[in-house]
Amino acid sequence: MFVKELWDSAREGKNFQSLVEKTLEFSRNKYPTPIHSPHEGFGILLEEFEELKTEIFAKHNKASILVELASVAAVCQRLAEDVMYAPHT
Repeated sequence: MFVKELWDSAREGKNFQSLVEKTLEFSRNKYPTPIHSPHEGFGILLEEFEELKTEIFAKHNKASILVELASVAAVCQRLAEDVMYAPHT
């Protein structure tokens, strides 16, 4: 359901920030445990980047690339919030 909603938003030309916000919300609901370290976040970011690269090289349409771009941006935001701005314990 979420992917279709995100896909429709991308195809309709909704603004990019709203795609990132929807992706981030989905991510936090699906994976509520925060990212624990820069290394863990980097691994997640690499995985999302590879998915973006696959979409670009496959020459899929703009909407599918926007969905992957939103995923990369959401991981960056989550890494910043969960790790870099989190209180040190």
